[in-house]
Amino acid sequence: MKRIISLGIITIFLSGCSYFGDDNKSTVAPQPVIQNKVNIQTIWDIKPVSGNTKQYNKNSPTFSMQEIVLASEKGKIVTVDKSSGKVISTINTKMQLSSLPTYGQQQFLVGTTDGKLLAINAKTGKQQWQYAVSDQVVAKPAYANNIVAVKTLDGKLFALNSRNGKMLWQYNEGNPELILKGESDPVIYDGMLITGFPDGKMVVLNLTTGGLVWEAQVAESQGFSTLARMVDLNTTPVVRDGMIYIGSYQGNISAYSLNTGHRIWEHKLSTYSGLTVDNKNVYVTDANGVLWAFNKNTGSVNWKQKVLQGYALSAPATYQSYILLGDNLGNLQVFTKKDGEPVARVKLSSKPIYVAPIINNGAIYVFSSDGQLTKLSIK
Repeated sequence: MKRIISLGIITIFLSGCSYFGDDNKSTVAPQPVIQNKVNIQTIWDIKPVSGNTKQYNKNSPTFSMQEIVLASEKGKIVTVDKSSGKVISTINTKMQLSSLPTYGQQQFLVGTTDGKLLAINAKTGKQQWQYAVSDQVVAKPAYANNIVAVKTLDGKLFALNSRNGKMLWQYNEGNPELILKGESDPVIYDGMLITGFPDGKMVVLNLTTGGLVWEAQVAESQGFSTLARMVDLNTTPVVRDGMIYIGSYQGNISAYSLNTGHRIWEHKLSTYSGLTVDNKNVYVTDANGVLWAFNKNTGSVNWKQKVLQGYALSAPATYQSYILLGDNLGNLQVFTKKDGEPVARVKLSSKPIYVAPIINNGAIYVFSSDGQLTKLSIK
């Protein structure tokens, strides 16, 4: 039986301080005062779904042309108008959901805790089909070209025809006995499915056939205890300019050639939250609360910012000349891309922000663990 461990528990064992708790208070030093140098404006703020403040969950809301799609653990799928923040529709699946929905061809594709993938008609709210996979769905499904791919707790990938729910292929990697909560989402790019697993391996598969294109052992287990040997690829791969960037817990951050699988560079670093890439740098938050900027081509360190060391941070996002990220105290933190200087902090929630800020059509959206969604701008 697989055991899932939260980052709050892991940090108690490894560092003696808890990042997450019911009261979301940290035992580390208070964050230094920041004199805001940019103006952060709230456009709207709503709480359309109930969240789960006791689990680490990085699932990000899904965006379509005009709508944002969210879901609650208790089974409700909610669509929100991007412009006004008003709820457009609510669908009750009457099932316990374990992922946020992916938007397919006029349908919502979502996983459940009891090991099912559901297809819900986005207009009528009626279930089109359901498919029983091998275990709990642990990541947001990926969709392209009438194929939906889903990842399960026991280390398997399933690809289904999104129109009728028939299985196309299955890939079995398997998982270690102990894994972190919040697995790497599968990513579809140019006819390939890319994802990482808790055993430290990344695979690139043919989306249509499930055939292995290449695989790479991104991180190797070390140490004697089960905790020390954890090397989960908890970050979702990022594809840019012919490269795949990925990070691991108690491992490293690495860049691979998309076409050949050859490792271009790596840097020893532990991360569970994620990374983002622009035309120059890879930005990543590590497990100790440090923000890094690496040259995306060479892996050399351009700068690192320790002002939030000891706090649990979301993955970063880039917006204009800034880097945005959330923390376990419910703050949105803003830094410059150039040198990592902190330029603003704003309190958005009383609960943690685990999901990286989302940039869509020039607007900023922040989703907190209690289901609060905030639309912002920076001037």
